[in-house]
Amino acid sequence: METVSHFKYLGSIVREDRKCEQDIKTRLGMARTILGKMKTLWKNRNISTQTKIRLVKALIWLVATYRCKSWILTKTLMKKIESCEVVSYRRAMKIPWTAKLTNEEFLQRAHETRNLLTSVTSRKQRYFGHMMRRECLEKDVILGRVPGKRGHGRPKR
Repeated sequence: METVSHFKYLGSIVREDRKCEQDIKTRLGMARTILGKMKTLWKNRNISTQTKIRLVKALIWLVATYRCKSWILTKTLMKKIESCEVVSYRRAMKIPWTAKLTNEEFLQRAHETRNLLTSVTSRKQRYFGHMMRRECLEKDVILGRVPGKRGHGRPKR
């Protein structure tokens, strides 16, 4: 058996150093390609903007947030998640980036708030609470438990 630094498991990339930047970037890229493939749906004038926004939340965010419970989020990754959310809204509502609208103005016009990052963090917190209620190896790893007993007295070193 050979040792590898990363591998793909169930569509997500697992790395030896536990960094998930590559996994998050590929997930957001997958979401954007699906968003691009649905161009005919976004151009349809018979569908209301609220229905389009609901479709984005149901179809695009599902792909973008797969296995988000185990992500380690940094500030740059949080910004990427928020930008993916705004880009998906803009494409669904057919508003180009050349329209000179700030993200806040655009979200007010769409009657939406930033929800993707808050849903990711709430999923992470729910998963942590789930792990703390169980007795399993993951809980031991999170809490840093080591099996066995310590010896009595002062350590030798």
